[in-house]
Amino acid sequence: MKRVIQMNSSDGGGEMQYMMRSKRYPVAGLVLLVSLFALLAGCGSQNDPDLPTAATPTQPYMILSSTTTRGIANDIDLSGDKLYVAENGHGITRYNISNLGSPFLEYQYSTTQRVEYIRLAPWNNLLVAGMDDRFQIFLLGDTLTYTTFIEYLESEDFVMIPDSSQQFSIVDFETKDIVGTRVLRADRLEGVVGTYIYPDSTSNPPDEYRVGTDLFERVRANLYGTGALGIATIDSFYTLAVGLKDVGVGILQMGEIIGADQTSWLSDVDTPGEATRLVHQNGYLYVADGPAGLTVIDVTSSANPVVTSNWTYPGLGHANQVAVQGNHLVLVDRFDGAFFFDLATPAEPEFVGLYDVREPTDALFVESGELILSSVTEGLTVLQLLY
Repeated sequence: MKRVIQMNSSDGGGEMQYMMRSKRYPVAGLVLLVSLFALLAGCGSQNDPDLPTAATPTQPYMILSSTTTRGIANDIDLSGDKLYVAENGHGITRYNISNLGSPFLEYQYSTTQRVEYIRLAPWNNLLVAGMDDRFQIFLLGDTLTYTTFIEYLESEDFVMIPDSSQQFSIVDFETKDIVGTRVLRADRLEGVVGTYIYPDSTSNPPDEYRVGTDLFERVRANLYGTGALGIATIDSFYTLAVGLKDVGVGILQMGEIIGADQTSWLSDVDTPGEATRLVHQNGYLYVADGPAGLTVIDVTSSANPVVTSNWTYPGLGHANQVAVQGNHLVLVDRFDGAFFFDLATPAEPEFVGLYDVREPTDALFVESGELILSSVTEGLTVLQLLY
């Protein structure tokens, strides 16, 4: 509202100007209220793009089911027909998806902190939940049993890989060949951090899992001064691809033992956008590249990665998840849906259509090929891809 300048210095003129200002206050308040409402209403639609048209007019999917979750579904992971969900303030929930047309909630574990990430290590019967300042580790079973935790600073993504090693068991008091879990984390502050988780004995299931200074070592990769936002393995845990936002993607080589002297920087490649999450399949990295959409990198030579293609669309600015299975690729934009691609030509994916859902959080393929999509607005949606 512009200030009214009093032109008449008389008392009567001053009173008139005061009255004029007083009458404008309700109108100004109404304008302010409408503007505030419009601002708040727009907060959930950060892109609001004119969504792209598919290469073919046919819908590339069929909806098999849609299941409302108890809280916001932040992340999902799958073991057999059990789908585990990080459900914000509701902790960890487990859904039975033996019938993909009718998933149902069968278990809930309440946590004191918000759960942001879920990862499973079925070879060690473990679930690791990423929370505000730690990873909590649980034994899988009919119920979840808390066992220990790993402290961390700003971990953004992590992968868990089976790792065979000879370890001294404090239960059995002898050295045995034990399959443990190597946890590789992308940390915004520390770069790449590696942790070992090993059982204390070879009993099945193990009596206990331990994570401590005697059983794990850590490596912090400087990553040229930038933090890590995503991490993926290339063929095995010895070669890692790391999403470095503005820097692009870095390729690291790790040794059998996690340690700074066992880790080397192989190469890096810039991407058009801001590299976050990424997956590897058959010599190609598929990168959720923020405002640049989807970027494909040929890493058949890990010492010389090459960008082969990029797909983006005006208005789509928050590509932050990607999932691949066979010839199917789905790119998730944080606000505006899931975008489907055909990988018949792996170096140049073909866009075939989209599922227009608000605020998706993750995408996961089941072994039989169906796609589970988690989102703020729909909870869990199961799609059968038709291309």
